[in-house]
Amino acid sequence: MTLVEAKGQHNRSSSGTRYVSHRVEELICTALRHFRIILAVFVFATFGSLFAATAVSAEVDREPLTFADLAEIDELTEAHADLFRLYWAFFDREPDVGGALYWLEQYERCNSMQNIVGWFADGAEFEQTYGHLGNVAFVEKMYANVLDRLPDDDGATYWLGLLERGALNRPDTMLYFSASAEFAGQHPLPSDNVPNRGCRLNKRGGSSPRAVQLLEPAPFAEAGGVTLFAPSVAVELIGFHESNNDAARHQTVIESEVPATTMQSRNRDNPSRGSADIAANPMLPITSPVTGTVIRAGGYTLYCRYRDDYVVIEPDQHPGWEVKVLHIDGVQVSAGDRVDAGVTVLAPRARVLPFGSQIDDLTANPSWPHVHIEIVDPSLPDRPSTGGGC
Repeated sequence: MTLVEAKGQHNRSSSGTRYVSHRVEELICTALRHFRIILAVFVFATFGSLFAATAVSAEVDREPLTFADLAEIDELTEAHADLFRLYWAFFDREPDVGGALYWLEQYERCNSMQNIVGWFADGAEFEQTYGHLGNVAFVEKMYANVLDRLPDDDGATYWLGLLERGALNRPDTMLYFSASAEFAGQHPLPSDNVPNRGCRLNKRGGSSPRAVQLLEPAPFAEAGGVTLFAPSVAVELIGFHESNNDAARHQTVIESEVPATTMQSRNRDNPSRGSADIAANPMLPITSPVTGTVIRAGGYTLYCRYRDDYVVIEPDQHPGWEVKVLHIDGVQVSAGDRVDAGVTVLAPRARVLPFGSQIDDLTANPSWPHVHIEIVDPSLPDRPSTGGGC
């Protein structure tokens, strides 16, 4: 598979150059090898006038991602299990998915468990639950909320003594309780006893907050009657840009909860929204943006240098056209497979590229990887690549 075939000659621009940021990010993210998605109901209404051919309503059945799903990610370790239980102990409840993903990212940014304990303790919820209590009442409530029992005499005396002497503060006491064998036995997790590894998110250049909302499969653009769905339930930003392929169709934005922007021109002499880069959570799977049939899938060489994977789908809404999905890692479909928008997993994760991209300048740091999606009409001519392909 050549670069020309896979990405509409992404390495060509009108000036014979390609956009590659000088900012090189280190590899990020944990991998998701075997991901289980449970399905429930989401109905996308018919956008009659938007569809040039037949008005089509897309129905996507999928239940929201659960904490149990998240906890089964293969590459989580016992440190991640300890992090989940720390959350559980502090707030007396199972972590919600959004919270779990956020704190996983903080840990993968090489923040220590001690730092995270401090952030938990500084929160309003911890203050409201424990801030007004004396040390005796704090110990009693901690036993009740964390271990679901009354304190034994020896235990109460031990922890109270440490607090009274100033040898231990309250947040660190919660850390010890969350790491106890008793609490771990009450809340076993799949990654218990999996050896730890180093954190993976680059801290160079500092960090900035990331605002992400977990979503049901949501449409974000339309072209020629083909509706594109976001390929992940956790998208930070969709950045539209010019495609290198003259046959790529201009995408009309569909307003949704997914934030979107049209990025600065790349001087490609093509429509400003011929392609979309979707910054997606690196721990979650990439699903099909359309319902249709896989035409081809596999690997190719990006910019004549870098390994990348792709899937090309013929959409049911416009037979003969091609929806190209690039920058994914580990293709799980083959030519001839049927795929459903927002349901069928194309790959377990977005690919982390070893160089900066334009969308990285518009998102939080460290940057999430992005998935590239475009709709192509193969019957239209495309100028040859000035770089000659790979």
